[in-house]
Amino acid sequence: MDQHRKYAYRYLLYWAMLDIRSLRWPPRGMRRISPFFWARHIRDIRQRGQIAEWLHNMADFSCRDFADFDEQRFWSEYERLILACPGFSYYRSIFQNALTHSQTGRWPSEDEQRRRDA
Repeated sequence: MDQHRKYAYRYLLYWAMLDIRSLRWPPRGMRRISPFFWARHIRDIRQRGQIAEWLHNMADFSCRDFADFDEQRFWSEYERLILACPGFSYYRSIFQNALTHSQTGRWPSEDEQRRRDA
């Protein structure tokens, strides 16, 4: 695996950690007593747990400079993740954008992203 792909995988891991990190802040005020809030919050916790489950092996491979990392398996597991959590389907674009940035030194424009993702 080349350095550009390694960079893109590490960048993807960073963004996923930002999604998981939001669980740190507990609800405030009246939301704490709302059963509707808690139902949604529990769903969010489970979905972010699925992100952690998907990425924990990739984090380990990153520590070992991606030796023996199976990209095909990683992206197959991603497809299963977005079936369960469609709200996180943007991870593929994050990876592709970071890969382009690493290869060219610039982030792809919105138009380039739309054409690529079409």
